[in-house]
Amino acid sequence: MSTTRNITTHSVLVADIPAIIDDPQRGIISLVGNNGGLSFITGQIDESGLVMGALAIETEHGTLYIDPDEQILISEENRPDLIAPSNEAQPTATPYSTGKRCEALAWVPGDSEVEETLPAENFGKVDFNDEQGETVCVAYVSGRPDGTYTMTVESCVEPGTLTLELTQGV
Repeated sequence: MSTTRNITTHSVLVADIPAIIDDPQRGIISLVGNNGGLSFITGQIDESGLVMGALAIETEHGTLYIDPDEQILISEENRPDLIAPSNEAQPTATPYSTGKRCEALAWVPGDSEVEETLPAENFGKVDFNDEQGETVCVAYVSGRPDGTYTMTVESCVEPGTLTLELTQGV
């Protein structure tokens, strides 16, 4: 089966993004970064409790805090197979909702400070949740005194159902 794709880029007011996302006749919406990379909007768009006056936009690369009065580029992929045929909203399949990727959810927001209720050992940890919202694993990277790093992955699923693969880069 062949799917026709039509990708367009628009400059919009950040404050208008929630209405664009909620419109079932719109396509897949991503934010366009300064270097032209896309960041797919994966979750809620709310007033930020961390950055005064900003909107918190959940994306595949983390939460972005943006002034609602700012103009921003968005990319819209219109695919007839993903757009609702009428006024009925249909859920859009994402790598998270299909189980292709686990969604990363940071334990602690990036600008938080260590407190009694927010101990240092919680910083840098990330839950990876499946399409049902169940945590598959918790991962974090720690620096070592010798200048090397250790990545720790705590499995939260049945033994034998999580495979680790290390790809060397650089």
